[in-house]
Amino acid sequence: MKGRFVLVFIVALVCQNAVAASISSTAGGGNWSATGTWVGGVVPTPGDDVTIVSGATVSIDVNAACLSLTMNGTAIIDFPTNNRTLTVNGIMTMNGTSQVSGNNANRVLALQSSFIVPAGQQGGFSGITVTQPAGQNFTIAGTFAPFAPNNGTKTLGTLVMPAGSSWLASSTETYTFQGNASLTDGSLIDGSSTATIVINGNLSVLAGVPGQHSRISRISLTVNGTTTIAGYLEFAASGSGTKTFNNTITVGLGGTWDDLIGEDPVINCSIVNNGTWPDPTGGTGSYRVNTAGTYTYSGSGTIGMTQLRLNSAATVTNTTTLRLAGAGTGNAAPLRMNSGGALFVNGNGTTGYLYFPASSDPVTINSGSVDFSPANNTVEYSAAIDQNIYSDGVTPYSKLVCSNGASKFVNGTTIVNNSVTITGSTVLDVTGGSDLTGTASVIMTGTSTFRLSSSGTVPALTGNSNNLAAGTTIEFYRGGAQTAAS
Repeated sequence: MKGRFVLVFIVALVCQNAVAASISSTAGGGNWSATGTWVGGVVPTPGDDVTIVSGATVSIDVNAACLSLTMNGTAIIDFPTNNRTLTVNGIMTMNGTSQVSGNNANRVLALQSSFIVPAGQQGGFSGITVTQPAGQNFTIAGTFAPFAPNNGTKTLGTLVMPAGSSWLASSTETYTFQGNASLTDGSLIDGSSTATIVINGNLSVLAGVPGQHSRISRISLTVNGTTTIAGYLEFAASGSGTKTFNNTITVGLGGTWDDLIGEDPVINCSIVNNGTWPDPTGGTGSYRVNTAGTYTYSGSGTIGMTQLRLNSAATVTNTTTLRLAGAGTGNAAPLRMNSGGALFVNGNGTTGYLYFPASSDPVTINSGSVDFSPANNTVEYSAAIDQNIYSDGVTPYSKLVCSNGASKFVNGTTIVNNSVTITGSTVLDVTGGSDLTGTASVIMTGTSTFRLSSSGTVPALTGNSNNLAAGTTIEFYRGGAQTAAS
């Protein structure tokens, strides 16, 4: 019986000693290894919960470790010495305007668990290497404000930014997240310098309070996983930094992709839009496909871009409604092929609608090709100015629509095999030696005009479902003889 009491006493003593101590720095701070740095004169061990109080600067002069780490007010952890590591085995919390600083990549903050800047608080890193396991959260509920210098890599777990959070970089460091990232409407990523965020997992944009947006501004962003938008993603304030998406972008019902500032994102991926994707309202809004692959634009919602550039041997097939709203021509044309293997296909045999609502000459082929031939796809030239209708003389249109007034000019031989529709006061001009052929029928509404100067029987379209509304005109524009098709 006596032996049992001794055993119980020893176990109780061991358990008591295993309980984490709570250790706070003094107001004056000092070296981590110095007893005078800590209230009570005890240097923290890897199992202790540590608090750095406001106003204190604690210097990492040795390899050190603790369980949890809380920084309050204006607290600073500084790495004045190379080849030093501070390991935090539990949660690290940055309150107030606390900072962790150094100026060499071999000064390391090793996070073993989660990290948080709470709501209403601010924290930032500078000039150190930071590591965190892939499965741990890096949560910014307040403001994360990384600052110069830019030494060291930052390889972290999963980024979580709820409503009200801000990432405000004043350095050009790169932060790589091994896991996923979530932004809730009301969050902001911006800065006075163009930093880089790489997300190797998936990006989710979550709905928050109605009227709030998840805003991405001055940052270079790469998302290697999928991007799913249930909330409102807005590119705003500054177009600095490249935004690259390397896997499928899905905008859900009720979600919005809003390129308000006119960013020039790299879209090496498919797009599924079942929500809202308006035309860009600023900048150039040039969407670039830089990686070879086969991509599809689909969904029930319209996708608005200023320009689409295929800069690689990629095939992009549009099966939804795509508006290429730019007014430029030549290398600024709304649709431009820049690679020998580049191919843009409108339609999949069932759906596919392409609008050119602004440019006078909307297609430029530097290298590559376009295909408007799949059955039931429609290409509409809808600018309120004169427009040239693209043709390579060989690949036909399925459905060609000319709308919104002014003249639409056929240049060379253009083939249409389903229907040619002319609406409003629009003039479809097939003169100057050009020709419009194929098996299409002609549909004319409003006060539209079909102007033809070809010899022989015109129009040279063989469709038998023609519908010419009262008030429309077919104008025979040749000095010599022409025969009207029946």
